[in-house]
Amino acid sequence: METDVNSIEQKGVAGNEPVIEIAHLRKAFGSKVVLSDFNLTIHKGENLVVMGKSGIGKTILIKCIIGLIKPDGGLLKVFGQDISKLNHRDLDELRTRIGFVFQSSALYDSMTVRQNLEFPLRRHRRQKITGTLDELVREALRNVGLENAIDLMPSELSGGMRKRIGIARSLILRPELVLYDEPTTGLDPITSEEITRLIMELQKKYKTTSIIITHDIDMARETANRIVFLMNGIAYKQGTYEELITDQDTEIKHFFKR
Repeated sequence: METDVNSIEQKGVAGNEPVIEIAHLRKAFGSKVVLSDFNLTIHKGENLVVMGKSGIGKTILIKCIIGLIKPDGGLLKVFGQDISKLNHRDLDELRTRIGFVFQSSALYDSMTVRQNLEFPLRRHRRQKITGTLDELVREALRNVGLENAIDLMPSELSGGMRKRIGIARSLILRPELVLYDEPTTGLDPITSEEITRLIMELQKKYKTTSIIITHDIDMARETANRIVFLMNGIAYKQGTYEELITDQDTEIKHFFKR
């Protein structure tokens, strides 16, 4: 199924420059083929949701995008740069333009919230970001409604608060691209809705491009300009939520069952 370009144009995405270009991407671990011939282009300002069964390779895909895993073949360009040809220094610089929200939030348990947010600033401070460490940390926490949590330890936070802090930390460097790995997993429906709304608010505020890996149909409906189903190592089918929810393919219908 081809992407409906007209429906994407209505949301202000088509025609924008490509942020990610993937062609014939392949990755296997021994005899287990995860990506066999994956092709996809993501445009500036687009919210792309990636869906598929657990263990199918969705997280592997985004780890390839940020250079944590090296593909076995194919082309993968991020911001026009071929990931496979970047040295360590250039790859590190590229990552300052990308925010990664881990499924587990990945906070450092021995650090306060303030120290967790200061960590990427101290390591990757970019020239275009102005303000003191304290000002930047407090702004990031205001963005997620948790300024009063600045001196708490991660162990003192609820699951939803940890997710919010993880999002704040990923956005503190003002990334152009944000990768979300199952951002609502383990959360109750009300908190999941709050996280979904927060992601949309911050995407509009900072005009980021986003890839969201999720099994959460409600999140997909609210956030996606386009949904891509990863199956059998390929971009099996893609389209808008409205297109896919009426698709008669048995594999696709399975995901929209209530």
